[in-house]
Amino acid sequence: MGTPPRPAARQPGGWWIIDSPELHFLVDVEVDAPDIAGRRRERMSHLPDGHRFTVAPDWICEVLSPSTESKDREIKMPI
Repeated sequence: MGTPPRPAARQPGGWWIIDSPELHFLVDVEVDAPDIAGRRRERMSHLPDGHRFTVAPDWICEVLSPSTESKDREIKMPI
């Protein structure tokens, strides 16, 4: 018959997908905010309080629009 499935919170894997998170690479010096960022739960087991993240994302997404494309490509992409 097999074993019952484990609760989702205890299963390995999974992602945190967060919109517009503030990424603090150097405390209060270098801040970036991608449109969407994803972190694997195995690297960040819980969401921090507040809006500041110091764990680098495993995946990011920028939505390009005519008004933000040059900033996203020239400033954010190298970071």
